[in-house]
Amino acid sequence: MRLKSLLLLLTVITITVVGCSNETSNITDDNNAIKATEYIYIPEKVPFPENLRERLNINNTMFFKESFYFSTAGNSNSVYSMNINEREFFELPDYSLPVLQNGNAAGVIINGLLTDHYGFLWVIETASLGFGNRGVTSLRKLENTGVELLSLDISEHIADIGMTALKFNVDNKDNIYIGTDEEVIILDNTGRFLFNLNIRNFWNYQIIRMPDGVVAYFDGQGTIQKIDIEEHEWGETIRLPHNASRVFTGNNDFHILFISGMALYGVGIETDEIVQVLDFIDSDLIFDILLNIEILTDGRISAVTLTTREMLAPPEVEFIILSKVPSSERQERVQLTLAGINIDGTIMSAVAQFNRTNNTHRIHITDYSVFNISADDNAGLTRLTTEIITGRIPDILTLSELPFRQYAARGLFVDLDLFLDKDPELNREDFIESVLRAAETDGTLYQIFPAFKIYSIVGSPEIIGSDSGWTAEEFQAVLDANPEAEIPMGDGMSKMRFLHYSFANNVEQFLDWNLGVAHFDRGDFAKLLELANTFPMETDEDVFTGVGAGAEDIAAGRQIMAWRQLSDFDAYRFNRTLYGSEVVFKGFPGENRTSGIFNVESNVAISSQSENQQAAWEFVRLMLSEDFGRSNIHRSFPINKTVFDERLANAMIPDGRRITLFGGANVDIDEISVEESMQILALIDSISSVHELDVMAWNIISENASGFFYGRSTAQEAARIIQSRISIYMSEQR
Repeated sequence: MRLKSLLLLLTVITITVVGCSNETSNITDDNNAIKATEYIYIPEKVPFPENLRERLNINNTMFFKESFYFSTAGNSNSVYSMNINEREFFELPDYSLPVLQNGNAAGVIINGLLTDHYGFLWVIETASLGFGNRGVTSLRKLENTGVELLSLDISEHIADIGMTALKFNVDNKDNIYIGTDEEVIILDNTGRFLFNLNIRNFWNYQIIRMPDGVVAYFDGQGTIQKIDIEEHEWGETIRLPHNASRVFTGNNDFHILFISGMALYGVGIETDEIVQVLDFIDSDLIFDILLNIEILTDGRISAVTLTTREMLAPPEVEFIILSKVPSSERQERVQLTLAGINIDGTIMSAVAQFNRTNNTHRIHITDYSVFNISADDNAGLTRLTTEIITGRIPDILTLSELPFRQYAARGLFVDLDLFLDKDPELNREDFIESVLRAAETDGTLYQIFPAFKIYSIVGSPEIIGSDSGWTAEEFQAVLDANPEAEIPMGDGMSKMRFLHYSFANNVEQFLDWNLGVAHFDRGDFAKLLELANTFPMETDEDVFTGVGAGAEDIAAGRQIMAWRQLSDFDAYRFNRTLYGSEVVFKGFPGENRTSGIFNVESNVAISSQSENQQAAWEFVRLMLSEDFGRSNIHRSFPINKTVFDERLANAMIPDGRRITLFGGANVDIDEISVEESMQILALIDSISSVHELDVMAWNIISENASGFFYGRSTAQEAARIIQSRISIYMSEQR
């Protein structure tokens, strides 16, 4: 997709400001609501001193003008500063941990750190009084050298929060705002309680200070609500784009800075226009979380990022200074386009690595999920599919949430075997063949990926049988034979979730994109609807997905099987421990009797219309390489056979591993035996399909299945309606 098209689509994004009077005004820009920049930022990473790197408290990093502040954790907590221009780290000379009046404390934790509107430091510290005793939590105001200016005991206000990182802020009058799981507590500058406001408990919410000194709550999903200190209630509401995930205090140019995808945006002070400030991918940066960021007075940007490089290794924190230069100063390279929905971190890591190492081409990412709005979670998908259907296809397409088979049937992708056959180093034998075979469409490999998981139903073969797969009738027979199993698949299985995975497990049975024919009216789908209807309407998804979920119910016989995402060898070890000495993987019921489906991750395809197919292949082969698999694939099975075999060999070595179940119990998990390794390989070799969710088709299915679940139609009537609507949808897309 060309830049001109992107700018045209971005014009519809708005900021909505809602005042207390319920009046609503839309702040828009008739030209470009989000502007593409004419410059780039070149990053310079400033290393933390060795003695501070592993002790840095990632929750406590703050900027103020040209200084960076952070606290450390461990046995010697303290507060440090760095002058950004001089690059020197030093401990605040006058800082010391608080001392209790009686002098007794088992240890002190720094729960929170920030700089206020005027540059003073505020720190929350909790002194433990030993096991069984409530700690003392103080809030102190400090000069930037650490000299104490004010100390308040706030223990009574946060008694139920615990000794964790606290979300808090102060306004320009030193009123104090502390966030808990359920509310924001507001204290005056003497620590006296003023009022509290209830909040929605989003894990990633923030308590932020606006440039005018007013404090606000950001819900992590695009909505900022100012707090009216005078009226003791919520003030005006500011609505950012739906995908704004984290916000930061602005500067002289911007009210607010916010992150969406892998780009930084600002809301202009003079125009309220949303401007793209920085594209991190264009700066060859990739990370998991942006901890903090500030635009310096000279136009540079300083940032602190958090990245998990290895599954069991501690996260890596980096301090980065980015200097702005005109785009024209960058080495001239041919630009490749890559687009998709909710593009994952693995693909972004590969793009950043490709852009750093390839001398002739560079990839530009467009993630269409930025166009999603609260009223339409599929707005970005609609835009992308519209462009694809009208012939504007990127060089590389990420396939998550897209109707892949529909596009493959239209000839939009190249056969990747052609590139594997002539690659000087890679060939098909370097990868797990059964997974590639399952990913083929009518014998042609249009998509490829660096990792995969397995979706299946797991249980004891003594209860659910040892044969591979089962039909709907056989699944029902197992339920009938175990009437004591009150929750046969656990507390987390719902009607719609069961139907979703049953459909995904049998999608080729119901959708034939080559012929443009649907098959929901043959009786098989009605049987799946009836099976799904035996489960509860709503469930607790946390219970469904939690580690060790259902352990007690399985032991008591109330649960006899569970849906599982077999993500790696450790996941197999855990399930074997949970069910006993032997497990079987059956898959969701269907006429194809498959033992599961592959969930392929970071899957991509190359456009058949691309003029840069060989360069696009160079990107794809990077994701398939051994080095990339070792460094970037950790919670999934790698598709690269060499890396896969290395992981399997490691899983067969005793390591004394223990795991904590969902309810808190600890259990030992033994290494994988030779027989079990053969079972895993046989399971992978037996699976013949991949999980491909056509979002538009699923929306039709779920809407009409709900009518049956709520008693408004029979299963057969729902299947006939779905057949009719899906048939119309398929004909419209051909």
